[in-house]
Amino acid sequence: AEWLFYVLIVYLGRVCMTEVSKRNKELREIIDKIISLNDNLSEHIEIISNAGYGIWHIILKDGEKPRMQVNEKMSELLDIDSTVMTEEEIYNSWYDYILPEAIPSVQLSVQEMMDGKFSENTYKWKHPSKGVIYVRCGGTSMKLSDDTTVIRGYHTDVTEIVHKEQEQKEILR
Repeated sequence: AEWLFYVLIVYLGRVCMTEVSKRNKELREIIDKIISLNDNLSEHIEIISNAGYGIWHIILKDGEKPRMQVNEKMSELLDIDSTVMTEEEIYNSWYDYILPEAIPSVQLSVQEMMDGKFSENTYKWKHPSKGVIYVRCGGTSMKLSDDTTVIRGYHTDVTEIVHKEQEQKEILR
């Protein structure tokens, strides 16, 4: 009876090791897929950043101040160090520098995004070191299960483009 017990233990050990080996292989494949997806995402973010576009998320929740999360390029475009700021401070560093005459169009774009539409807007913004520039922002929103709204999009400096368009209009007059 003792030898039967020993054989059974050896057999179960081999079965378990085979299953563990299969699971490890499956987990390795999943991890490799995640790494590949992450590499692709990182490459896409790099391409977008190199093209001059910052990525942002504005988080809106009833009873709370708006918050903003930004990527590294967006921090650069806002001329801030987002690593030492709260999300509320980041939001304020963007919103407080929108020129007063641009606020209605920005609010309209935000409302369109909150209504589930894509919206894009070019407006004047007071850059902390460059002065008044033109920026183009666009995005959409999504509603989370806890009624939080997340507006997400892109931001880029289009000052040169706007100035060239203005020059072309002057030439055509």
